[in-house]
Amino acid sequence: METKPDATTEVMRERILTLLSTAPRDPSSELLDLLADYWHMRDVYFGTKMEPWKAGRIFEIDWDPPILEFRIERHPGSWDRVQRWVYDFDSNEATRLSEWSPPQNPPYSKEQVNRDAKQIVGALLEDKPHSCIEKKGNDYRIWMGRLPHTKPKLYDLPQRTAKGRQSRLKTEVAKLMEMQEDFERVHEGESPGSLVYRRKASS
Repeated sequence: METKPDATTEVMRERILTLLSTAPRDPSSELLDLLADYWHMRDVYFGTKMEPWKAGRIFEIDWDPPILEFRIERHPGSWDRVQRWVYDFDSNEATRLSEWSPPQNPPYSKEQVNRDAKQIVGALLEDKPHSCIEKKGNDYRIWMGRLPHTKPKLYDLPQRTAKGRQSRLKTEVAKLMEMQEDFERVHEGESPGSLVYRRKASS
């Protein structure tokens, strides 16, 4: 049986609606986490094996109050199914509208990750242009999502898969840079999809 809203869920709902009204097309981690908790507390039924905690896979949100429409990747990594859902905040009902299977993504092998990382590091060391590197003075920001294998593209490379590939590339670049004594890592300037290095003054 559906649970009735209480003070806690009402507060969550108000925060969700605020976030949806500001930037619905680019859902934040806060919004996705709140949706998962809210749907769980309201006992929203999405169908077999479509539990509320999977809200982190949501993308391409449309918001037409009180209707929330979104797409969701069902099998992260394989990207073999995309579903389109609507959720009505007033009736507390979820409905699946469609399901689609995009073409399979090409693999991002360990060898390719290593090759990409070596090219990025090589360009940085030689101070040469590279699509992943932005230079500001002695600082170099390396963006992991600017390669064909790591750049998210709608229905080609999904956000969730792209983030995983970017994380692997980031780890490989950081490992190679550990051996470069002329550079120091600037941790506080980084983001989940980037690394920042500073060329030492004596270099």
